[in-house]
Amino acid sequence: MKLNNTKGSCKTLRAPFFVIIVCIMFTIVTRAELVVCQSCGYENESGSGNCTHCSGVLVQTAQKSIPDKPDTSIKKSNETNVDSLDIEIVADELRAARRSLRNGDVLVAKRLAHNALALNMLTQPDAGNPRSKAIMDFLRDCGSKQISIRRNCPRCGGSGKRFMRAEDLHGSVNRLSVPGSHCAKCDGKGTIAGRETVVEKKLRIAQAAQRYRILQQGRKRISIGQAWFPLELENNLSIRQKITLKCAAPMPCPECMGLMRADCHSCNGRGRQECTNSDCKDGLVEAEHTGLKGSTISKRNKRCRICGGNGIIACAKCNGAGTVLCKKCNGSGECSICTKCNGTGSSVCRKCKGNGIYKGETCVYCKGGGIGECTSCSGTGRKRK
Repeated sequence: MKLNNTKGSCKTLRAPFFVIIVCIMFTIVTRAELVVCQSCGYENESGSGNCTHCSGVLVQTAQKSIPDKPDTSIKKSNETNVDSLDIEIVADELRAARRSLRNGDVLVAKRLAHNALALNMLTQPDAGNPRSKAIMDFLRDCGSKQISIRRNCPRCGGSGKRFMRAEDLHGSVNRLSVPGSHCAKCDGKGTIAGRETVVEKKLRIAQAAQRYRILQQGRKRISIGQAWFPLELENNLSIRQKITLKCAAPMPCPECMGLMRADCHSCNGRGRQECTNSDCKDGLVEAEHTGLKGSTISKRNKRCRICGGNGIIACAKCNGAGTVLCKKCNGSGECSICTKCNGTGSSVCRKCKGNGIYKGETCVYCKGGGIGECTSCSGTGRKRK
């Protein structure tokens, strides 16, 4: 009887304990479904629009969903890289170059053609490379259109008149203009065809670079190194494609600005200098005329044998060219090749070590390509200034 009473007492104890657990679980479930009034704090059942205590409007809160754990086995990419560039973009760049050439802006037209040549590197290879040939033919046409420079005639000083030397009774020599006669060197025009100095060319290049930048920004292009690319497609480029663009449009030499030449310091870029004969004055040399007995009869002027009567000769240092080879780029017109990447502009990604995967996902530093820009040249393949 005692054993049975003990078992009965255990059953009576287990029943309230089970009821308590069920009540707690029911309270937790109903508590999660209750809506608390923002005005009075009263707990209302979910689904009711107004509070049963203060009749205030209840705000239904949405249950927070637990996000699923991302699948790290799938390589995800936030960007969609393009395999090749549309050839219409290159054709549009070449059309803009032709418009600039028709307007007489040769330097801007050449920059647009070089940019089209760089963009052509991202297109699909075509049979026979007709696009590349068309761009190269256009660049040759631009090179044939040279700018003519007119300068004052050194003989007449820009007046176009013919002068003669006359000596007065006191022995002073004067230059007098000959009426009805014009300068034989400039044919009376006062100017002759001259050579543009490197300093003047640099000024024109700087002005053309500003016009080119404004033109490309107006066409909604963004600069990638020295190349200009459509703004709406810039995010679709991979790291390798950006490096290709930068290497295809290298930075010009900062000293000569891509001209490959520098002004001669001896002649200041003119290509000529004064006659080296100390007796020569404006191309004439005074000579004495002697008689039969050796006495001096008169003096007359003769043409200088060194300058041929011009008063000027070709510069001995530049041989009349007015320019010498640029010492910084050795005549290449471009910056030196980067020694760290050997001109490729790329290096192995430091995070993923070239695998393209970093911490189980696509490497965000190289975008899965396994390469990055060279830290020394920033992907241009050329040394910095």
